[in-house]
Amino acid sequence: KAVCVTGDVPHEEREEIIDEIKHTSKNILFGTQAIFSEGISVDVLSCLILGTPINNDPLLTQLVGRVIRKREGKVQPVIVDIQLKGNTAKRQASNRIGHYMKEGYEITYI
Repeated sequence: KAVCVTGDVPHEEREEIIDEIKHTSKNILFGTQAIFSEGISVDVLSCLILGTPINNDPLLTQLVGRVIRKREGKVQPVIVDIQLKGNTAKRQASNRIGHYMKEGYEITYI
């Protein structure tokens, strides 16, 4: 049920993968930050798992925007932001939380 898109996947194949996500039982799409920061438009996506530190508000807005797009029948979008160890990663996580608060997103700590 899962498919992967990386920079090595040709554009035509990416389009086929996106079509599969939209119209088949495949419902998990994973890939690199670069892929999701540009060139992917799949309004059925409803969960983003951030597994890399990001300290760039425009990039974060773009990544989150991939899953918060409205679509009839879509489930409530969820962003899972994994806080990594280390001072730099913690600072960046704090900045992302500030961004989420500024945007008015509901935040749940686990």
